[in-house]
Amino acid sequence: MATIFSSHQLLKSIRFLQTYRRIQLRRKSFFGDKNIELGETTLTGRLLIYLNSFNVHGNENFIPVKDPIKLKTTGLNKCNIEQIKTSVRLLDISQDINNFYLLRAIDKECSARVNKLSNADIFELLHIYMSKVPNRIINYKLYEIAIQELTKRLNLLNKNEIIQLIFYIGLRKKQAKQHNIVRKCINYLIRSDLETLTPEDLCVICNSTFKTTTKLNEKIFNTIINYLYNNLKILKDPAFFVTFLKSIRQNRYQDEDLLETLSYGMLFNKSFEQYSFSALSHILAVYSDYLYYNENVLRVFSERSIQLLKESDFISKKEHMSNHIRLKDIKRFLWCISNLNYKLSSQDIKTVIIPNILKRVKAGDVESDHSSLAEIALYLWMLNYRAYELFPFFLTKHNIRNIYGVNTHTKQRLNLLITCISYENKELLKDLSIPPAVQLDYDMKYQLEKRPELQRICSDLQTSIGNSELNKFELSCQVPGVNIIGITGYKNNTHSSVFLEVLDEYTRLKNTESMPTGLMELKLRLLNQLDEAVVLISFDVTGAIINTEVKKSQ
Repeated sequence: MATIFSSHQLLKSIRFLQTYRRIQLRRKSFFGDKNIELGETTLTGRLLIYLNSFNVHGNENFIPVKDPIKLKTTGLNKCNIEQIKTSVRLLDISQDINNFYLLRAIDKECSARVNKLSNADIFELLHIYMSKVPNRIINYKLYEIAIQELTKRLNLLNKNEIIQLIFYIGLRKKQAKQHNIVRKCINYLIRSDLETLTPEDLCVICNSTFKTTTKLNEKIFNTIINYLYNNLKILKDPAFFVTFLKSIRQNRYQDEDLLETLSYGMLFNKSFEQYSFSALSHILAVYSDYLYYNENVLRVFSERSIQLLKESDFISKKEHMSNHIRLKDIKRFLWCISNLNYKLSSQDIKTVIIPNILKRVKAGDVESDHSSLAEIALYLWMLNYRAYELFPFFLTKHNIRNIYGVNTHTKQRLNLLITCISYENKELLKDLSIPPAVQLDYDMKYQLEKRPELQRICSDLQTSIGNSELNKFELSCQVPGVNIIGITGYKNNTHSSVFLEVLDEYTRLKNTESMPTGLMELKLRLLNQLDEAVVLISFDVTGAIINTEVKKSQ
């Protein structure tokens, strides 16, 4: 027999659940999220161990923390800094809420003393905080006050202290204030002998400038590039290697010789066998940015990535594991592969990639991030795989409206996906009852500046109109969402008759003779769904050949 609750009892139950939830959230705010172990297996842990070697630890007597509350209320202001540091080292805040309160009290006391502490004491306190609350340190007052004080003393800091300061600034990501401080630190750093910078120093610089989106100056950046060229042993240290590559990407450095050198090194010594899925995707991103095609690298990296996905044991994003493959890692991998026009087997996509994505979606790894699913579906479509299994999770009117309101980048990806569906599966577009793709504003000026041969070919066609049935040629992006400019030939000024696409440095993969980029390949595929003829030519062909090809198409 079902239990019948009165409205009063039901209200009490709801209030109890609400109160319980608030307590749980408060407890989480006390103890913080699950602390990540900072050992030699993590990049942050390795850098912290290295930086702590600079610190000289005091040997004064200390007060053991037997009664945290008593120490908080009666003894804290009487303790010297060495006693306080030792007390914090002994705290276990993961279980005892009293120790959390004590840490807050110590934080207040230390913050008040910072301007009277030595550089060594400040850095040691920061290190101790990192060992106790690594993922919460930026929420403590000491962190903010210490960074401010050390920045004031910047001209008095030695090289090792500046490196430590750069590391701690990098813990707070993507803030303009942090960005400016890192830049100041680097300007002071380059006054010293850059040859004295160790690999760990360079890694700290790369890591923090990446996290704070700070562009490196030429001297430091050249030091990093030279290190990569002259120390290929770094290929066997994925954490450092990937950190260096992130900096290269952020600074938009593109060097075919460097990619050739790295490709040879990774394949020759088989260092790729040591790389995690995340590392593989970050390395591939450098190739993708530069549109550099190396079939051997793409083959072994994709095979290794598929194997790691097969072996992955994803449970929940809340269960932190160093080898945890995140949805954004899968998204980055698919972007690289599709952008470089490398084909994965449909079987691998269907039996390995899609199940891994669905597993993460159903475990809540996506939550409200429907834009990531839209991007993944687009990259799979570029690979000629229709990921219909994913559509119910993001392709609704409500989600589309939300995605369009996020940012231009995401809006463009979703718009292109809808374009693909409308060109290659019109019935699905009707069934989904979603709005058609829109022509987003696109300024062609920047692209045309990078594609002089495209303009030259269009001009040549205009001057030879008398030899063709076509009487007008126009530069435009013919496919909504595909921002690649092509040439459209018209009859009687209005009826499009031919699409002329040019393979140049903008649309052709480097290290190949005539292989289109993934986006160009998609555009050609979509154009072929239309009635107009499609002509693909190389940028260096003569006007006579162009006219011949255009006539053939009519």
